[in-house]
Amino acid sequence: KESLEIYKKNGYEHHPWFAWTVGRLGNIYRMLGNYQQAELCLNQSLDIYRQQAFEHHPWYAWSLDKLGCTYRDQGKTQEAQRLLEECLKIYEENTYEAHPWYLDSLKTLGTIHRDLGHLEKANTLLNQCLATSEKLYGHDHIYTAQMMMNLGHVYLLK
Repeated sequence: KESLEIYKKNGYEHHPWFAWTVGRLGNIYRMLGNYQQAELCLNQSLDIYRQQAFEHHPWYAWSLDKLGCTYRDQGKTQEAQRLLEECLKIYEENTYEAHPWYLDSLKTLGTIHRDLGHLEKANTLLNQCLATSEKLYGHDHIYTAQMMMNLGHVYLLK
């Protein structure tokens, strides 16, 4: 919060850095279970990015992802799914398919589909995550193991 005050004091409350910082604060609120405050911060972040024509920037996509996670955590899966799909399109436009943020968003969308019972779609998305994770990190990396676990959960539900 103190860093936000410094940005404001220096006239940066409409700058992408301010949006990034308030978005990160929103994600902290989400992780603490304060979803109302998380939504406020993440929506503020997205509004600033829109004002600055940053709608196609990976930082904007990251804030969409975290707002989607906030909705998912509250059981608002349709809203979460929509935001994550928008987020992934932005990452793809920026050729971020090999970036950890892209993998996180893809994994989250895959687990949402799993939880909704869309097992074929979940299988496709989580297999894509696994293949990308193995390419980026190798077979014995903990992120790859996490992707295997998520995919295994889908197989159990089939």
